[in-house]
Amino acid sequence: MEPYELNEKQEVAKFELKNKRKSLVESNVQNSNISELSRSIFSDLYDKTLVYSAGAFSFSLALIGLVLQDNKAGLTFVGFFLPNIYWLYISLFAYLLTMFLVLISKKFDAIYLGYFGMGHYAGKLAEFEKANIGFIKVHEGALLMTGGTEDSAVETSNHNSDVASRAAKKNTKKSDLYYSLMRGCEISAEMCAFFASILLFIFFWQLTQSVVWN
Repeated sequence: MEPYELNEKQEVAKFELKNKRKSLVESNVQNSNISELSRSIFSDLYDKTLVYSAGAFSFSLALIGLVLQDNKAGLTFVGFFLPNIYWLYISLFAYLLTMFLVLISKKFDAIYLGYFGMGHYAGKLAEFEKANIGFIKVHEGALLMTGGTEDSAVETSNHNSDVASRAAKKNTKKSDLYYSLMRGCEISAEMCAFFASILLFIFFWQLTQSVVWN
């Protein structure tokens, strides 16, 4: 039997399939690198927010102990709508909420990355299977030599492509959901930390005023 030779059309199909396979592998590596970099940047930012909030919370509790010893009136001093101690309570609650939001955002981030990576890979796999169909259609001779048929090979690739496409859509939808939840928690944490700091400033300001005026 004479060796099977590729014509120009078959060479193009082979080249396209090769590129899709290469793109599939590269996308997996690239996705992993991007995800790792993104996770590192955001993790560092919100780790600092978490540490800042925890530190401010602990400092505020320590301050209460000092104030109770020397200036109890400073906690009940009313200089800005509410007794001073209420501003501290609200500030402490806001810092606790900040810590909770940062921690839950990290959980959402981990879930998001899992769905995003799988969705991205499944999308590339679907593209690869579609390219494989074109490759099969112009290489029927090669299939006959291996005992296969074009219809069965195309059917298999079509099935694989459909499964991969559905998986890509499903994972992309879930990754979008968890990304929105993650960003919502992160933005809320930023606002809570800022709000808590303002409230803590009001508390210190009124505490200072009570000491000066008394």
